[in-house]
Amino acid sequence: MKILIIGGTRNLGPSLVDRFLERGDSVTMFNRGITSNSLLRDVEHLKGDRTVPEQLRAAVRVRDFDAVVDTTLYKGEEAKAAVEIFSGYIGRYVFISTGQVYLVREGLKKPYQEQDYAGPVISKPPQQQRYDYENWVYGADKRAAEDAFADGAQRARSLPSP
Repeated sequence: MKILIIGGTRNLGPSLVDRFLERGDSVTMFNRGITSNSLLRDVEHLKGDRTVPEQLRAAVRVRDFDAVVDTTLYKGEEAKAAVEIFSGYIGRYVFISTGQVYLVREGLKKPYQEQDYAGPVISKPPQQQRYDYENWVYGADKRAAEDAFADGAQRARSLPSP
């Protein structure tokens, strides 16, 4: 398979790259080039900022991928751009989200389950409560990204088959 990893130089990224290479997949990484890629051999490196949709579009438009694994998507607008760029272009898009999407949901109690996702979000804490505020923003932004992918998938399902 031809795999595009967006991000991929920190956290889960190097392990993902290693696993794909072990399977015999062809791996391409798209990232800003800030973190060293020196340990990631046998990988094509594309440089750009994913928060600038035109940079991502320009980097991938002449390439062919079977799947995208996105390790650095944090906001709804980034997800909307990814849906637009990759819609009808690839077979799978894997977006790594967070359990934080449940922590900002009103009235939930552990253990959280996928069916608990829908519903109102708690009010944004004041910025002076920095820890609570930053965690709320992170969870709300990741929810917006999940919602954008869900909307894109729903639109794709409603299109007539070729």
